[in-house]
Amino acid sequence: MAKDFNHLPNLKKRVFRAKNSVLDFLCPLCGIKRALHYHSRLKLSNYLQILSCTLLFTMCTYWKIGYKGALSFFIFWGFFEFFNKSFFRKEIPCPDCGFDATWYKRDVRVAKKLVSTYWDEKLGKINPIEISDDDLNLDQSSNVEDPVEPA
Repeated sequence: MAKDFNHLPNLKKRVFRAKNSVLDFLCPLCGIKRALHYHSRLKLSNYLQILSCTLLFTMCTYWKIGYKGALSFFIFWGFFEFFNKSFFRKEIPCPDCGFDATWYKRDVRVAKKLVSTYWDEKLGKINPIEISDDDLNLDQSSNVEDPVEPA
């Protein structure tokens, strides 16, 4: 499933190869080679883990609640789903430019704002677009004289 992007010019080369990647792609904003390691949905192995956790929980609590412990399957399923989605969403933003495809799909303005705040934090600067005259403390009554035009 891994694709070869070596033929494309001017891409930042990685010194490592992402192992066991689920999806290889290029960042649409900066063009860096990216790889995701988590699926957005649970795999068969995750469901087997949920089933084994349910069986273990049911065996440990059988003396107290009986076979009703098997209903813990839905609780474990919720936990697995929550953590899998959170790991997947944590991987989506580009570590080099801050572009987040999920926010871009929902709202473009929010995605632009997130990228600009990412760069503000990374560079330690204030975005000049967001600076107003009040932030600069411009004094309108300065003692600068207007140049006199020769007559």
